[in-house]
Amino acid sequence: MISIEITIFGIVQGVGFRPFIYNLARKYNIKGYVKNVDSNLLILAQHKDSKKISYFISDIKDSPPKNAKISDIKISKIALKNTFYNFIIKKSDNTNECFLDSAIPLDLSICKECLKELNDKNNKRFNYAFINCINCGPRYSIIDSLPYDRERTSMNKFIMCESCKNEYDDILDRRFHAQPNSCNKCGINLKIYDKFNNEFSSDIFKMLSLLLSQNKILAIKGIGGFNLLCSVNFETISILRERKKRERKPFAIMFRDITQVKRYFDISIFEENLLLSSHSPIVLLKNPKIKFPYNLSFNLNTFGVIIAYSPLHKLIFKYRKTPLIFTSANISNGVLIKDKDEAFEKIGHIFDYLLDYDREILNVIDDSLQVILGDNKALLLRSGRGLYPLFLKTNFYSNDVILALGAHQKSQISIFYKKNIIISPYIGDLNSIDVIFRMQQNIEFLLKTYNLTPNIILRDCHNLYESSKIASNLAKKYNAKIYKIYHHRAHFYSNLVDNNLLNSDNILGVIFDGTGLGEDKDIQRIWGGEFFIKQNNTLKRILHFSYFPLLGGDNAIKDIKKVALGVLFSVYDNDIPSILKHKFENIDIFYQMYKQGINSPQTSSIGRIFDCIAFFCGLEYQNFDGESGGYIESLYDKKIKQFYKYEINNDEISFSLMIKSMICDLKESNYKTLIASKFINTLTDLILNIALKYKINVIFSGGVFANKVLCDRIIYEFKKHKKHKIKYFMHNNIPPNDSGISIGQIGAFINNDVLEIE
Repeated sequence: MISIEITIFGIVQGVGFRPFIYNLARKYNIKGYVKNVDSNLLILAQHKDSKKISYFISDIKDSPPKNAKISDIKISKIALKNTFYNFIIKKSDNTNECFLDSAIPLDLSICKECLKELNDKNNKRFNYAFINCINCGPRYSIIDSLPYDRERTSMNKFIMCESCKNEYDDILDRRFHAQPNSCNKCGINLKIYDKFNNEFSSDIFKMLSLLLSQNKILAIKGIGGFNLLCSVNFETISILRERKKRERKPFAIMFRDITQVKRYFDISIFEENLLLSSHSPIVLLKNPKIKFPYNLSFNLNTFGVIIAYSPLHKLIFKYRKTPLIFTSANISNGVLIKDKDEAFEKIGHIFDYLLDYDREILNVIDDSLQVILGDNKALLLRSGRGLYPLFLKTNFYSNDVILALGAHQKSQISIFYKKNIIISPYIGDLNSIDVIFRMQQNIEFLLKTYNLTPNIILRDCHNLYESSKIASNLAKKYNAKIYKIYHHRAHFYSNLVDNNLLNSDNILGVIFDGTGLGEDKDIQRIWGGEFFIKQNNTLKRILHFSYFPLLGGDNAIKDIKKVALGVLFSVYDNDIPSILKHKFENIDIFYQMYKQGINSPQTSSIGRIFDCIAFFCGLEYQNFDGESGGYIESLYDKKIKQFYKYEINNDEISFSLMIKSMICDLKESNYKTLIASKFINTLTDLILNIALKYKINVIFSGGVFANKVLCDRIIYEFKKHKKHKIKYFMHNNIPPNDSGISIGQIGAFINNDVLEIE
């Protein structure tokens, strides 16, 4: 008798892998067992025919469950005296050992089979808002610990009825070992409350439809937290904006299904596939066929679109024929809310009615946000539901447990141990106690889940970032060493990790973002318009944009008028062109600040140049992060082919000629479109020419490369010049913005590009 032990790593729990192995073993008459061990899957297979075992292993590798992802398989022949006479699913094991070798199960959107049952009057789960099976439903959001079994989730208090238990035990059933299995009889209960906390128990989804038709704002408990839903009309959107203190930032729109999306938008097959994927993200779309209310997105021409992805959302649309505003239930820039009491306390002034259920959300997670670029690949902009926590297998090894804390904005954390990395979902900007607490929760959850204790902590070089303060506290708690990584180097390495290029050399990196402490020895400057080269395993900055003063420091980021004035000072000194001079107040005071260096740090940031150009094009102030870039993107006209002149002197790229030409273009009737288009074309031309000079592969990182128009122009030009055989690498599974900093810090550590703190 041949005995084989097989350990499978990756996304192997919560995806129906044990039932799959069970049925595969029956097919080949394999004896033994399968069980979850920590975050992995362990199989003991016995058969006297080695060919049967080979077929069994081949099928596992070639045809795993559709939502599974195998990162590694270890197979070993073992000597066993005892013989198995059947094949069983054994109870899971938790070894309490340190491990980081497989993924945490991810939340999945409703599958076609469950959707069909949801609408079948003869099915016991007809209109059951929490229908699920091995192919869909909540996972990460309800997990307390691994291995993934019902008793270690927030489903543990719900006892399956006899019918559900029979399904759970039936090897031929789609719910065989589906951990969140339940039905109307034994499952989760829904309740509606008004803003005074009065409970209603009428036909819930008919009531919700009626309330929406009356322009009420609803707080709905979803898979990963509460969302706000309301009708897509000017009046209701205005009320929502006023209550939420969200002046101009666009709202996403939720649609019933893909058919409804196509009635409103022209979409590509790639956008359609992304909308219909198992993680069902918000996808940024253009080209609406129908005019939406102006206050949905104001001057921006990009719309966030999502399809109803949970059975609860599907039931809301059962009595609803038109799309809905869909936005996170929080105060602007706050954390997503996960329970009723917190909702009444923090956003009770926003909603009119609240829909709650009695299964606890253990891990809050936002919806993922993606856009399709010109090469038909998806760019991830927010790491959320269905994609994160992200498990990565590397070619590197560390005996140390390394915890990377990222930067300050768009916070995410990463952990590296042995050969593997786990990255948390999007957390948020560390500007409030709530977000800081959420970050600490993510750290504790991942360390507890994998039974790890960090002995090395990585942080940004900016000492005032909240993440740097947290690093100091954690270092004391765990007696860990701290290493600092420069911000823009972390961006560079984040792309290398994302594209599996960490072992590669001779790479040009274009790092454009809004902020981040530079590496200047003489004075602290803010970088953000940088070109690096990695050669001989060493990273060196070779070019950067000219520095200009950021009048008012970090506070100037929203006041883009000050950003523009700083740029103009750097080009014209105090002789501001008359066509713009009337737009500024207190020029002499700001000029003295500039000359004396008072609260006017020097910056090379392209993100701030975007702010300046947006101001030239009519945007008076920036209401939310990224508005300037979105505004320029909306003005871009691909029919305009011209670009501005620029100069490269030694290692410095001067934008003076570009700014002076823009001032001339302000006199044109179409100056907004002209300036925005030529600016994007200029950046593209500059990048292309530098790439052609060095003739090595190019990577792109930093928040500026969340701009679809800029990315698309770069992709177009690189394809047009493909004869030079220069490959380009945009981000894929890791965002180009500061959400990627923590994984970039790990990349820098692997590359020994860190500064140690004593």
